[in-house]
Amino acid sequence: MGIAFIWLFMAIICAVIGSNRKIGGVAGFFLGLFLSVIGLVIVLCSKSLDDEKRDMAMLRAMSQKPTPSTQINTSTADELQKLASLRASNAISNEEYERLKQKLI
Repeated sequence: MGIAFIWLFMAIICAVIGSNRKIGGVAGFFLGLFLSVIGLVIVLCSKSLDDEKRDMAMLRAMSQKPTPSTQINTSTADELQKLASLRASNAISNEEYERLKQKLI
């Protein structure tokens, strides 16, 4: 009778801990019921819901395009000067210079 009580107690502990984790309370209960201490270890190794939310927020932040305020602002005149210096050093051809200049303007 004492072993059955300990087994059920372990299942309830796993359910309570699992309810705050990605594994869930029901799965935690059954892991604790069938695997006892090993089930508790599995439940404790699962990711917590707070960690999951933080990871999702981080992924959303990384996947968003940068806003214009976070980009370096350069004027059109600066870009034209860069293009002119590239053309002068023969890094780009006259045709490329004209095409890129039209694109800027």
